[in-house]
Amino acid sequence: MIHAEFRCLYEEKTELNRLNKLLRTSEKNLIPFRQHAHRLFAVQALLTEIDGTRKEIKRLEDSAGLLFRDKDKVRACNLLKTQLENLFNELKTIAQKKSA
Repeated sequence: MIHAEFRCLYEEKTELNRLNKLLRTSEKNLIPFRQHAHRLFAVQALLTEIDGTRKEIKRLEDSAGLLFRDKDKVRACNLLKTQLENLFNELKTIAQKKSA
């Protein structure tokens, strides 16, 4: 009877050790997943901002006029094009971090 109780306690301890090991391993595996999710969120945010910037550029170009160009709209459009380039550079940086 006492032998069976010790055996049962030993088995419980072994199972607890296995469970602890499983939890530690799953926590280690969760870190890369969180990093990937963070990168994905950053890429999605950049793509949304790129899309919005492109739409704003098109809107300004369409409203700037062909014969009599509004200088402020042309200037704003050029600044938005610079911002668009910066967004693409930021996206490129994120992509290079992933492959590094």
